[in-house]
Amino acid sequence: MLSLKLQAASHLQVKHFTLLYVIFSVSVIGMYTDVRHRKISNLYCACILLFSLLFGSLYGDFSVPILRMICILLVGIVLFSFSIVGAGDVKLLAAYSLGISPEYWWLTLYLMFILGGILALSYLMYGWLMNKITDVKKRGLPYGVPITLACLFGMWLSGL
Repeated sequence: MLSLKLQAASHLQVKHFTLLYVIFSVSVIGMYTDVRHRKISNLYCACILLFSLLFGSLYGDFSVPILRMICILLVGIVLFSFSIVGAGDVKLLAAYSLGISPEYWWLTLYLMFILGGILALSYLMYGWLMNKITDVKKRGLPYGVPITLACLFGMWLSGL
C-alpha cells in the first residue's frame, strides 16, 4: 500500500515538473519579447494561463487561485487606467497566479517586488550613467521579467 502511495506521489511530481518545464520554456520567449519590444502578447498570456491552469489543478482546491486572479484583474484595470502598470503585466500576473498555491502567493509577490525594484534601480542607474535618463523613462521597464521569474519560483515551490 505504501509503495502505491509513493508511486502516485512520484507520478504527480513528474507531472508538476514536466508542466513547469513547458511553462519555463514558453516564459523565456515571453521575457525576451518583453525586454526587446516592451510588449506582452495576448497569445503568450493565453498560453501561460492554460499551462498555469493545468499546473494549479494538480495541487487541489482551485477556488482561492480563481478568486485571486479576478482580484488581480480588477485591481490591475484600475492601475492601468492611471498608467501605473501595463495591461500585459496585469494579464501575465493574473495568468501565472493560477499556478501558485495560496501558501506561496505572498512570498511570490514579495520576490516580484524585490526583483522589480532591482530592475528599476538598474535601469535608472544605466540612464543616469549613460546620460539617457529621458530615453529610459520613455521606453519603460520590462516588468514582465520580474513577474515571470517570481511566479516561476512560486510555481516551483507549489510543485514540491
